[in-house]
Amino acid sequence: MPVVKESFTYALLAMVAMAVDFSILIILVEYFNLWYVVAVALAFSVAAFCNFLLQSTFTFSYARDNRLKRFISFFAIGVIGAVSSVIIVYVCVEFLGLWYLFGKVFATVIVFLWNFLANKFITFKVV
Repeated sequence: MPVVKESFTYALLAMVAMAVDFSILIILVEYFNLWYVVAVALAFSVAAFCNFLLQSTFTFSYARDNRLKRFISFFAIGVIGAVSSVIIVYVCVEFLGLWYLFGKVFATVIVFLWNFLANKFITFKVV
């Protein structure tokens, strides 16, 4: 799949996962009064699993072999993304005085770039 089409498909499916991420985050914070830091980590984890299923099925469908190995790689990259997301949101809220959702938007942009590049060149590389 050409890189432009691949990145577009990745972005489109990542938006689905992002909707899952933000929905769970808002529900956990606003309705269950969970601390935003814990909620960011939990929501990101569920969305990362959703994203793996979508990306491995549609964007990187050529890489269906070694799904467990690829999932472990995707998960490890996701953990780095989740930790980065939590840190960025925390800094935005605690040090910059932003609303947690504004911090989450900022974190999403940065983590999206990391996740796409790392997954393209590590998890779903053509072997």
